[in-house]
Amino acid sequence: MKIFVQLTLIAVSALLAVPGYASGEGKALYENSCTSCHGSAGEGNRLMDRHYKVRIPRLNSAAVAKMTDAHLTTVILNGKRKMPRPMAAVPTTLHRTEITAEQVPDLIAYVRTLSKK
Repeated sequence: MKIFVQLTLIAVSALLAVPGYASGEGKALYENSCTSCHGSAGEGNRLMDRHYKVRIPRLNSAAVAKMTDAHLTTVILNGKRKMPRPMAAVPTTLHRTEITAEQVPDLIAYVRTLSKK
């Protein structure tokens, strides 16, 4: 039993050390920064489509799943078309900051889980 617990801890530690593993921070960033336009499961938001007069990409789509991490990083850090750079923190918070390059891998890892749901 003791060896099983130790092996489990080693396996979990290894998963957390792998770049691109969807951490809780990626999910929190997504929920606070992306859901209003992209939807809670990446399904989009038709009201925001109408507001911006553009079909906002569905992050749970096969097209987004095929995009490289480098492309997604560029979009997140620079915005695209009518999308500004996403801001971190709860949307109603006055003191929001732009998502940093260090946070992007966690966010991308979480977005990658959306196409699997």
